[in-house]
Amino acid sequence: MKEDNQKHVSDVISEVNHLPKEQQQYIASKLEVYQYQGDLPHPDILKGYDEIDPGIAKVIIDNGIKESQHRREMDKVLLQSQIKERSRGQLLGFGLSVFVISAAVYLVTSGYTITGTILSGVTLVGLIGLFTGQNKE
Repeated sequence: MKEDNQKHVSDVISEVNHLPKEQQQYIASKLEVYQYQGDLPHPDILKGYDEIDPGIAKVIIDNGIKESQHRREMDKVLLQSQIKERSRGQLLGFGLSVFVISAAVYLVTSGYTITGTILSGVTLVGLIGLFTGQNKE
């Protein structure tokens, strides 16, 4: 399929190369408009809108600027919430770890050595990884 598309593109380019220079330039200018990618429409398209409704190009540009500012603000809010979430997780992980260590020490000193060791070792490692974000699953 890709080879067919490349053949078609080669055929089109070959046909365009056989046209007079003025027509080649006209086709190139039209392709520029269609291939243009950006947050705002191509300047030629904006000019066309402005011919239909004077001043509308400024409205479109202003709207694009506002949208861009809004998107940046939303990214900033998202980043701040992720930082707060991470900090809260670390704080909760620390508190839970202190509790688990205290419980394990109590169990070991009360004669439940194996239970205290398992609680402090295996459980604590999992909890710390979970709350500090080290465990991605």
